[in-house]
Amino acid sequence: MCRKEYSLFIVGNIERGGKCIPFLEWTETNRNTILGSSTQNECQVEKCSHHGPAIRFPFRIKDRHQQRCGCPGFELRCTQNDDTVLELPFPVKASIKDSKLPFLVQFYIKDIDYINQLIEIYDVDGCFPGLLPVLNFSTSPFQFQYPYVDEFTLFNCSKMNPNNLDHSYYSVPCLSSPDYDIITVWSSNYLYKKSLYSCSKMFDIQSIPYAVFNRLYPLVLEWSIPFCRLCEATGKHCRLKNDSSILCDTECYRSKPEGPVPKLRVAGEVLGPLLAVLLAIASHRIYSSTKLKKESDMKIEQFLVDYKGLKPTRYLYADIKNITDNFSEKLGEGGYGTVYKGKLSNDVFVAIKVLNNSKGNGEEFINEVGTIGKIHHVNVVRLVGYCADGFRRALVYEFLPN
Repeated sequence: MCRKEYSLFIVGNIERGGKCIPFLEWTETNRNTILGSSTQNECQVEKCSHHGPAIRFPFRIKDRHQQRCGCPGFELRCTQNDDTVLELPFPVKASIKDSKLPFLVQFYIKDIDYINQLIEIYDVDGCFPGLLPVLNFSTSPFQFQYPYVDEFTLFNCSKMNPNNLDHSYYSVPCLSSPDYDIITVWSSNYLYKKSLYSCSKMFDIQSIPYAVFNRLYPLVLEWSIPFCRLCEATGKHCRLKNDSSILCDTECYRSKPEGPVPKLRVAGEVLGPLLAVLLAIASHRIYSSTKLKKESDMKIEQFLVDYKGLKPTRYLYADIKNITDNFSEKLGEGGYGTVYKGKLSNDVFVAIKVLNNSKGNGEEFINEVGTIGKIHHVNVVRLVGYCADGFRRALVYEFLPN
């Protein structure tokens, strides 16, 4: 007779407010069935190289793992140089102007975060912007990490004077030539850029992180299904359920089964239901916290769309660091942030208030931009621009020395 134990499974998702959250169930199962030793041995953790990321469920390496060791769309490949490669589905051959785009769209993986379900990628050829028109994320389980995405527009311009470019422009050298420059700018800003009047618009790009263009931050993709985060957080791993008709239906299991210690088994049976309740509460709090953060980000972005008629300049956080010489000169500090002195490219000095992340839930940013931006008085400093770069927010004022 087989000995029975209690195990915690993620058995599905519940839709709330348009978002999916995991549904937990405490079930009585057969120990021998859960361990699945034969499948476990076939799905060992692999690496393409000693320093490469560990490859395990939901990923699998082609020609090394069986199909049941991973989910569809999570297949990876090892190159002859032992690099780990992800190929996005259904690439097409295309060209932009005189720039030829490659037929095979593949990215190299630097790191995989299984707990937060993130992968850091990079492009060896160094021309990621050229791949954007042909990438098809709708058939892929991966998306760029929210909320660090925005809308951009690319322009083909005759050779431009570098002095005419401010911090809101980005040049794309890998698509440019000796005869013309390819320039990218935020889609919400380009209507106000007089220096672009002589350029021809190429195309718009949606839901793309600015890291694609400035290369100061890593490119990060995230996946939401399968949801193995709770398994990983409790020291367990995910795998496919046997005989399930649901695509990529998963369960938790321990990679190293514990020995038959009666006291530990009794403790597990007593504390198991309590753990299930605590995990359900934690899951709900994670969902609620993520929802509130996204609502705050959406509120700020909508405010900036309504406010753009006043023609402020939008800066990236990387631009703020350059303007302040990496925050080298501090002017003061208050309850909502720290003020630094900076200098624009045209030798105009500014004072930049970097807001604290935890203060005001975005309300301080909205109130100050909305108030100062509409005031024009000789005794009130002028708002030059702002930075709303994910959770990093800053306000740029003209500098008035004592």
